[in-house]
Amino acid sequence: DHVPVTPEYVIGPGDELLIRAWGQVEINGRAVVDRNGTIYLPKVGTLTVAGQRYDHLHDYLQTAIGSMFKNFELSVTMGQLRSIQVFVVGQVRRPGVYTVSSLSTLVNALFASGGPAKRGSMRRIQLQRQGKPITTFDLYALLVKGDKSRDVALLPGDVIYVPPVARLAALAGSVNVPGIFELQEHDTLADVIAFAGGLTVAAAAEHATLERIGDHHIRRVEEVSLTGDGLKRELQSGDLVRFLHISSKFENAVTLRGNVAIPGRYAWRAGMRVHDLIPSRDALITEEYWKRQSRLALHPGEESFKTIEEQRTERTQQMQQPGLMGGQPEQLGQPGQPAQSGQSARRSANGDAQRDRAEEIKNEVKRSAAEINWEYALP
Repeated sequence: DHVPVTPEYVIGPGDELLIRAWGQVEINGRAVVDRNGTIYLPKVGTLTVAGQRYDHLHDYLQTAIGSMFKNFELSVTMGQLRSIQVFVVGQVRRPGVYTVSSLSTLVNALFASGGPAKRGSMRRIQLQRQGKPITTFDLYALLVKGDKSRDVALLPGDVIYVPPVARLAALAGSVNVPGIFELQEHDTLADVIAFAGGLTVAAAAEHATLERIGDHHIRRVEEVSLTGDGLKRELQSGDLVRFLHISSKFENAVTLRGNVAIPGRYAWRAGMRVHDLIPSRDALITEEYWKRQSRLALHPGEESFKTIEEQRTERTQQMQQPGLMGGQPEQLGQPGQPAQSGQSARRSANGDAQRDRAEEIKNEVKRSAAEINWEYALP
């Protein structure tokens, strides 16, 4: 509603004009074009403005008012614009009569109707006016290239007709946008590849396979070059072009994997030896080893030891609970042996927990040291 009026806009019934004049004649008002295409101005009379272009309207009114008054200035702008009715028919999602702004174009009305249906053509959309074709719009030009040059403004009673889709070809394999595309006359393989966004990085750029239906009774497979004349080859309805991808093989690579510090793929060169991939013992120390070393270096009370300590405390508390294993609060000894006091049992449990913890740390250090063949001497 607030789009500026273009210079080629044609005034018609229902349009509102904002007219201001000062000097010998004072005019300040709004005039709506009636069904006869005229407006009425006080002190001037009735003027016919329907059919005038917007860029010619100022000069036209200047001349008409100047025939009766001299020495005045005039300003003419557009107010509320009229609405128009157009027909959208054929293979569209919601065919019917649409009321749109007088500034609307073919694309605006087409979007309002939901666009072509699944079996509707996107490349041969026709605009008819009073039974005569005005333009044929290719929606691919807008969607793929951003070209809206063949879009035209609508007039009341225009008919937008979307015919059924006719010729189709499909692209599959290593293209950026595989799919089914509509063909026009003389569309080449290069044109359709452009619709699909081009080949992927991993596509084999030498050739592709073309599956074609011949004479409605036989299928053939051909090899098409993707250079020179192959890209200029015209596609036919029903063609299926498959684009291959390059091999996953690496020409100059060796792979290092297993219990190593940095597994991966490395470039091969003439005279390369195992020592070039594994220059020192550090190359055989895995990342998990250093994680364990860092965990052993933590102080008690930090998270790694905190979990172990919590488990020790929890087991100690369970042993101190009354009635554990059928015993009494002060009877934690083994059957057939003198019962220990509760305090003696707690001291024994705490001592066992400390010895278990020290033994576990000692074993962990031994395992870690053995992985890199360290010399160690533990008491």
